[in-house]
Amino acid sequence: MLDNFIESCQIIVKPYVHYFIQEFAVVILASQDSPETQFFSLAEAAKLMPGHPHISTLHRWRISGVRGVRLDTTLIGGRRFVTRESIAEFFQKINQSASDSSSPQQSLSGNLKTAESFLDREGV
Repeated sequence: MLDNFIESCQIIVKPYVHYFIQEFAVVILASQDSPETQFFSLAEAAKLMPGHPHISTLHRWRISGVRGVRLDTTLIGGRRFVTRESIAEFFQKINQSASDSSSPQQSLSGNLKTAESFLDREGV
């Protein structure tokens, strides 16, 4: 009879213990003092960013990226978190890739020259 009671308690309590451990891990990680390891939910991170982008924008940055750069996130207990460091690195890489690529004006003038040379060869 005692064994049945213990088994019933385990069945009832196990999901709650699992949830508690996940939430406890989030609290421990979020309470660390170092700014590099302080975790923010995507909603919290959006509120801290200039312009307050929508949370769906952060999800898009995470999944699709911008200019080939994706936002690095951590999955903890079924929820996505970012650090200040990962956000700073994301924006640094985006700005670096933007300055490395040619400007749209340069590519348009290159396309124009290619079109003109094609038309000259065709006698148009």
